[in-house]
Amino acid sequence: MNPPLNGDGQTMEVMFYNLADKPELLSYTLDSKLPEGVGVWLINPLDGSVEQASGGTGKISVAGGSAEYRWLVAGTANFRDEFIRNLSAWQVGIVRLFPNPFRGRVTVQFMVPSSEVRSVVFTLVDLRGRLVWKKTLGRELRTGLNTVIWNGSTIADGAAGSQTLLLRMKATGAHDRVVKTEERRLVLLR
Repeated sequence: MNPPLNGDGQTMEVMFYNLADKPELLSYTLDSKLPEGVGVWLINPLDGSVEQASGGTGKISVAGGSAEYRWLVAGTANFRDEFIRNLSAWQVGIVRLFPNPFRGRVTVQFMVPSSEVRSVVFTLVDLRGRLVWKKTLGRELRTGLNTVIWNGSTIADGAAGSQTLLLRMKATGAHDRVVKTEERRLVLLR
């Protein structure tokens, strides 16, 4: 699924594998000749960084035994700019918490832009740093918008009382590499 764009180009999610034990600089070349006014860029879905593939060729550094994911964008500069504007909706992170404040349960919507994200761990801690709740998601993650719901119960199977909580999200990729952390405040009213 690609972010919506105009008709001046094409996008594709690509993956670069490095099966070696040490980091490698991998080269790529596009098979077709590019028409006048068309450029090619690799865009990192995790941080939005842009790498230009001048003349349809480029290189990417990949850690040993790992993979790197990118959006391949081929098109006009306007097409690229529109893709980048829309990319923020496709970056790893919490999209929305609702309701907040809440009484019984809260819904957390979060974005997973590519299959590079292997797991997402949510923890809720009180303002003293004590763990209230934890949820780990792995195989059930899908590319795009995901949802997790907290029903107000604690890790000790009790009901949490009225308080301000910190929701922490940690997304990891291959070899448990942290790709994103985020924190949001929640207010529970009983």
